[in-house]
Amino acid sequence: MICTTLTIVAECLLLHFSVTCTPQADIVFMLDSSGSIWFNNQGDQNNPPDFQVEKEFIIDVIEGLGGRVGSDAIQIGLVLFGTDATNTFYLNQYQSKVQAEQAVRNVQYLGITQQTNMYKAFNDLRTDQFNENRGDRRNAPNIAIIITDGRQVSTKTFLNLFNIYLTLTQMPHN
Repeated sequence: MICTTLTIVAECLLLHFSVTCTPQADIVFMLDSSGSIWFNNQGDQNNPPDFQVEKEFIIDVIEGLGGRVGSDAIQIGLVLFGTDATNTFYLNQYQSKVQAEQAVRNVQYLGITQQTNMYKAFNDLRTDQFNENRGDRRNAPNIAIIITDGRQVSTKTFLNLFNIYLTLTQMPHN
């Protein structure tokens, strides 16, 4: 059965995740690893605090799924992006909550010289992640969650990829 209500509400780093039925879904997180992640809250250049917050958010969402991770339930994929994008893991790669959470913990920050290129992330999402050879299922909804703090470096190119109109918003920093 496909779940009709999948709600994610993030508020001040508090996460409330509710699933009203036992869904099948293919969820891909797109994780910003650009230089602004470090510049906004400077710390360790190899492991900035805001990058850790992004990863903790993903882990909290996976944790909220309980044991419902795997080929017969919810599959998780991850695209890491900066100037380029990398498919960190695919939908059919991890078949348990523990495996998916550990894979997220192991993701490494790309570096402070990276730009925010959502075009590359969405292109990988479209061509590599939501692909039957990588675990995408026809009977499961595709859900993409992008986690970013910055603006797209080339909005025109980004919009041309999908031939759609979007308004990209950025949360203010303290």
